[in-house]
Amino acid sequence: MVNSRPVVSHGIPPCQTPGLLILLPGLVTVPVCLVGTISLKAVNLLSALKFCMRRYIAWYSGLMRILIVEDNLPLADKVAAALRQTDHAVDLVHDGADALALVLQESFDLVILDLSLPGMDGIEVLQNIRARQLDVPVLVLTARGDLDDRVTGLDAGADDYMVKPFELSELEARARALLRRHSGPRNPFLAVGDLVFDTVHRTVSFRGDIILLTPRERAVFEILVRNMGKVISKERIALHLFGFDDEASVKSIELYISRLRKKLTVSGVSVRTVRGLGYMIDE
Repeated sequence: MVNSRPVVSHGIPPCQTPGLLILLPGLVTVPVCLVGTISLKAVNLLSALKFCMRRYIAWYSGLMRILIVEDNLPLADKVAAALRQTDHAVDLVHDGADALALVLQESFDLVILDLSLPGMDGIEVLQNIRARQLDVPVLVLTARGDLDDRVTGLDAGADDYMVKPFELSELEARARALLRRHSGPRNPFLAVGDLVFDTVHRTVSFRGDIILLTPRERAVFEILVRNMGKVISKERIALHLFGFDDEASVKSIELYISRLRKKLTVSGVSVRTVRGLGYMIDE
């Protein structure tokens, strides 16, 4: 029987209490456990495995998955585009009830939540999340700016509260702060030989010279460099790199790897193919 005790740690593999063990190819044995009141009776086995794999890969790769809940579609797209530039996978949902269902079934490192939503008000969504003892950080982004509204939102469980209109740069900074707070301290610089990745400013440099990478190329590079010396499969890269609305394919991963190799040639750092298993980065 699966223990459905809430998982509250982001610093270790998320499934601490085994109910069912699965073996991820090329990885480790991972216990399947669900957050809050969800059990295997509520979702089918495939959904459970997908959920657990996303939580494990998010923790293992070091990249973040963000959910934006906003019924203003142009605004949601604008915020999503800005956050994707920092290489995070971003999903969008425009209805409160859909948002709650998604948070209960999937793993996110941050939720950006509007309050005036169709289907279910944002405060009710937030209260339901906290009632299930889910510790996902929630940043409320709303036009409700009165003092009473801010107090209500924070008391309902919001980790931060921003009022519209807002500056994208401030939203990005607040999101980074929440992600840092919940993921634990990290060295902002990752080095492979003379190649340095600045995880704060999202730049890759070789002996002081910037190497220009696209957001997806940077994300692939970060996954590999955070797991240096380990083989990372195409499926693992794709699972965390793409949101629900993105068209993910093994071919696209191969394309990003090919481009990355060409751009890293000057540094002497190579991305090696381990036939049938995936990729690893060598110094």
